[in-house]
Amino acid sequence: MYFAKSGELRADHYRMLRSPEIHRKSVCELSLDFSDVDIRSIRVGKHSGATGQTLGNLNIRKKYGVSVLAISRNHRLIYDLGAETELNPDDILLVISPPEWLEELRELFEEKG
Repeated sequence: MYFAKSGELRADHYRMLRSPEIHRKSVCELSLDFSDVDIRSIRVGKHSGATGQTLGNLNIRKKYGVSVLAISRNHRLIYDLGAETELNPDDILLVISPPEWLEELRELFEEKG
C-alpha cells in the first residue's frame, strides 16, 4: 500500500484528495440540456393580484408548472423559499418554467388598475 507524503500532497496542491473535476459547460451548452424550460425574471407589480399573497396561496407550481427559484428584494437575494413566503411589490422572482406558461404567468404579476 502506498501512502503519500505530506510534501507530495502539497506539491500537487492536494489534488489527489479532491474528487474528480467537473467539466463545466457554458451557459449556451446548458441551454441545450434544458431546452424544454426557460429561466426568467418577473417583477411583481405594485398593484398586481400577487402582491401580498404567499407562494402557497398562489399555487404557482400546480397551476402553471412553474418553480420560483429565488426572489430579489431590495437588492437582497432570498433563496430559502417556502409556501409561506409572501410577495412584496417590486420583488423580482427568478422562475424556471415551460416556455408556454410564461405569458400567463406574467399576467398574474403585472400591474393592475
